[in-house]
Amino acid sequence: MADDTTDVSEHTQMVLVLRYVLNGEIFERFWGFFIPENQTVDGISKRIFEQMDIILQGNGQKLIAQAFDRANVMKGKKARVQAKMKAVYSNAHFIHCYAHQLNLMRNAASITRNARILFSNILAIPTFFSRSPQRVSILKKHMDISIPRPSSTRWNFNIRTINRVHEHLQPLKNCLTGIKSTSNTDQTIAEATGILKYLNDDNFKFLLELFHQIMPHVEIIYNQMQSREISVF
Repeated sequence: MADDTTDVSEHTQMVLVLRYVLNGEIFERFWGFFIPENQTVDGISKRIFEQMDIILQGNGQKLIAQAFDRANVMKGKKARVQAKMKAVYSNAHFIHCYAHQLNLMRNAASITRNARILFSNILAIPTFFSRSPQRVSILKKHMDISIPRPSSTRWNFNIRTINRVHEHLQPLKNCLTGIKSTSNTDQTIAEATGILKYLNDDNFKFLLELFHQIMPHVEIIYNQMQSREISVF
């Protein structure tokens, strides 16, 4: 099992954990932390292969499963880490973390270009305000709560962002109109104009309403699957 994250110094740290059977008992052991050359498929695969050579010592048939939870790099039949592993270790069947399958819903929806544009522009809204305390101050005059940033690994953060924009669409428009009218910075005016134009787009409003209706149901399942008390049954 492998997972990775980026630390405060912008370095990627990857962890490897082994699950194995010994004398009829199942054991799970931490193997180590490693720093890939980069966050690409090749960078992560290289580090995993290096450790597999040390662990397996030529007994590749003993590797019967591989598990990751990083959807954009790890999952996929072609040109992904699991596919590279499978090409070398034919018995290493890929098992995705079930609690993270819900995160893949956004990836699946993004096959539709309009949905991909929706998620990209939704991200642009909290990013726009996070870059300036002055923008945040103006936003607070129109809304009593902030707009959370979406996450590529936590579906519930995407739910919050979609719902927040849906529920405060008009105040958000008023805020951006005010920033556009009063700002003296060309970049701020351009960004506010672009977001405002998108918020008035019919395709955006349709997809915003669609995902606003879907996501509360998804969140129920997400919370249940994240519970520590959940059983197989």
